[in-house]
Amino acid sequence: MKNCGDEAQDAGRDGVPGAYAFFARYILRPWHSCLDVGGGMGTGLQILKHRTKNVKSIDLDARLEKHGVTQGCIEDEPDKGYSWVIAIDSIEHNIDDVGFLSHCWRACRLGIFITTPNLAHHPDRKWPYHVREYTPQTLIALFDQVAPGTSRLQLGGEVYGGNISLRHLSQAWEHQAVLCFKRGGGLARMMIRAREPWIMTRDCIRSHNKA
Repeated sequence: MKNCGDEAQDAGRDGVPGAYAFFARYILRPWHSCLDVGGGMGTGLQILKHRTKNVKSIDLDARLEKHGVTQGCIEDEPDKGYSWVIAIDSIEHNIDDVGFLSHCWRACRLGIFITTPNLAHHPDRKWPYHVREYTPQTLIALFDQVAPGTSRLQLGGEVYGGNISLRHLSQAWEHQAVLCFKRGGGLARMMIRAREPWIMTRDCIRSHNKA
C-alpha cells in the first residue's frame, strides 16, 4: 500500500464518514463483526462501534494506534474471521488491487463494502498518493475477477461533507461504492432501495450516534 498522505499524520486520512454511517445503519447488525481496513484517524471506527462492539480497525501507520486503530494489514487477517470487511477509500492506494480485494473477500463471511473516488466524474484530476483510480466499469470488473457471479449493489454519492448517497451509481457521482454479498443480502437490498433517493449527510451521522 502506498502512503496515504504526506508526512503529516492526518493527511488524506479524514475518511468518508457518511460511508461508514450508511454501512452502520443499513448493513451492520449488533451481532455482526466488522473489520475496517485502512481505518485512518479512527473516525469510522467510532461510528461503527455505535452499532456493534465487535469491530476492529487496521492501518499500516503505527502512529494511528492512539486513535484505537491497530497497526496491521489485511493479509494477516484470518479466513472468514469477520462478518463484514469494509475498506473506505483504501483500494486506490494498493499496488496489487486484485490481491487486496481477494484478501478482503477471503476474510469475510457475509460480504464486503468498498468505496473509492469515481474516475469518470473527474478524469483529469490526479491524486498524488493514489496508485490508480476507477470508473464504475473498471471497479466492477475488478469484482468480476475476485468474486464472479456474486450479488452486488453499486452506489454513488458526493464526497463533500462526508456524504454517501443511496442512489444507484451513475457517471455523474463524485464517489462510488460496491456492496458485495457473499450470501444473502436480500433484506439489506430492500432497505436501501426503499429509501432512495435519501442522502446520508453529517447531520444524519449525528442523529445516528445519538440513537
